[in-house]
Amino acid sequence: MPTVKLTAKKLDALKPNAERQVDYFDQSLPGFNVRISPLGRKTFTLMYRFAGKLRRLTIGRYPPLTLADARDQAKDALRDASKGIFDPAAKKRQDRMGETFEDLCKEYLERHAKRKKRSWKED
Repeated sequence: MPTVKLTAKKLDALKPNAERQVDYFDQSLPGFNVRISPLGRKTFTLMYRFAGKLRRLTIGRYPPLTLADARDQAKDALRDASKGIFDPAAKKRQDRMGETFEDLCKEYLERHAKRKKRSWKED
């Protein structure tokens, strides 16, 4: 786990290891790193502790996400985790869990069909 000064120029110059993925940690922001897969995919991640447990948050892939934007997101996540507000990785996982189609249908029947349709029992 090498520690380097991450800049846009340095990020472009980093090459993949053919055998395994490598994490390059940033000197200026603790826990913030870029993970390079053997295929060359570069992903920004953040290592932090929440409730005494070591956690990893995947921020996004490079190049669609810039280094500056990834750093800003990492700073926000570190701030929330250090204040004990919530676990950023758990919040991301919960946000991805959407309602099912069945839940949506039940909500439609309760909130709209029973009030506006005479034939709601047939739906």
